[in-house]
Amino acid sequence: MSASWTLTGPDGAPYQSDRPGTLGGHRRSKLYGRLDCRSALQALARGGYARDRVFFLDEHAAQAARYRPCAVCLPDQYAGWKTARPVQGRPRQTICPTVPERSRVLSISPRTLPPRPDFPEDEGAPTEPELRTVIAQLERLGARLVSVGHGRDRRSRLAAEHFAAVWNASTDRNGLDRSVAVIVDWATDAASWLKPARRLTEAGVDARVISDTPHTWAQMSRRLRDSTNWDPGRTIALAALDTPLTIALAGANTLDGLRGASSDGRLWFVHDGRLIQHTPTQQKGLMNSLLPRTAVEIAPGAVHVPDWLTIEQQRALVTACRGWAAGPAPMRHTRLPNGSTMSVQTVCLGWHWTPYKYTRAAVDQNDAPVTPFPNWLGELSRQALADAYGSGPSVDTYKPDAALINFYDRHAKLGMHQDKDERTDAPVVSLSIGATCIFRFGNTEDRNAPYTDIDLRSGDLFVFGGPSRLAYHGVPRTIQAGTTNPDTGLTDARLNITVRNTGLSHAPPRQAAPIPAAD
Repeated sequence: MSASWTLTGPDGAPYQSDRPGTLGGHRRSKLYGRLDCRSALQALARGGYARDRVFFLDEHAAQAARYRPCAVCLPDQYAGWKTARPVQGRPRQTICPTVPERSRVLSISPRTLPPRPDFPEDEGAPTEPELRTVIAQLERLGARLVSVGHGRDRRSRLAAEHFAAVWNASTDRNGLDRSVAVIVDWATDAASWLKPARRLTEAGVDARVISDTPHTWAQMSRRLRDSTNWDPGRTIALAALDTPLTIALAGANTLDGLRGASSDGRLWFVHDGRLIQHTPTQQKGLMNSLLPRTAVEIAPGAVHVPDWLTIEQQRALVTACRGWAAGPAPMRHTRLPNGSTMSVQTVCLGWHWTPYKYTRAAVDQNDAPVTPFPNWLGELSRQALADAYGSGPSVDTYKPDAALINFYDRHAKLGMHQDKDERTDAPVVSLSIGATCIFRFGNTEDRNAPYTDIDLRSGDLFVFGGPSRLAYHGVPRTIQAGTTNPDTGLTDARLNITVRNTGLSHAPPRQAAPIPAAD
């Protein structure tokens, strides 16, 4: 018997075909794209997407069925569709006909916001720092296509419409358009919030943005939790929900993973049923500047501080790493228990790491004693922790005694893993030098989504501790072309120095040596 495939025809109806489909789609969001689309594969992994999955023989059939191209995998077709489509009988200038003319903007990025529309304060327009933080969070989720939800009170509606107009008129770092797929509203009191809940969580979007009051959002969030596959970790809230009342009304753990922005640009999270507010020290000075990149806490206890190391410090660290790589226990490809070897090359300081233990000597090499951990690197790490977290007990008690230096060539990558061989929950301090990499920071449960992909560039600092100490993380790829500054002393390669406290007793003596001078 010959094989057949169920496809969707130009009339939108299913039919049997003797040829497989070349494009996939989503019935509810009216979206079509490539079969290997990153966004669709992530949605399938999160669950719930498959039940509305459809397939088309070709692009003509998809368009005739009134499906639109995916912005992620078909950017050129999407750009043409977006330019050509009218909105409420007008050329595309804003995604919502109720957005006032004065709120339209031409372009936006976190570093170059246009002047705010002339809204009176009591009309609910988001502040510039608030928008910066929301957009930065969406960027770190890799979002381009978002859905927006809001309550029907005036402030929530205007804040949502203002954000939607800004996002719809902006482009990402690659110059590709961003878009709002749908704007959903819901009543303060209703017999059921099921219909708006399903519309808000239609598959195919990368993230969701919420503008609402605590009382109304409590009702809606419970419906989302009970009746949909809603992921709070891919939801960003505006400032009106920045209050413990939001959590109290919604119920314990309903909102865990939700993050949002305060009106002054601070980032807040919901974790273990608590509202956590934290502004990294570096962000305080950068928030209102025009610097391209700002410090952001991407998860509770996980802070990315761009451009933390100076060029001089990077060059000095490269010089030191060259000395450490020579031995006595030299840099090597670590052998894993299954017999394979890591593509990343590693040399250790203070304690020698092999899966899944620390030892005083290089037991997998030449049994040579491990290179001592230098005092100056410990001091540098404490300063990094203070700049990421601010001063406090976690900084005062931080006593790192080991470091892993990983060397990435253009082919190296690092799978998703947890740093759990230490006997303490002290934070890990990570310094990047050289080529830019894609750093994937995930959840504490497994290697799958949700996770956040971040560009770690030369000089960047990343710290993770607290609730995120055991989060899975990895490096799916290193970007080479044009991302390495030769002044660092590296060419087409990346060094990553991760400093940690092993918590082991009788640690080897730490070397009292000055920081090396740069070449």
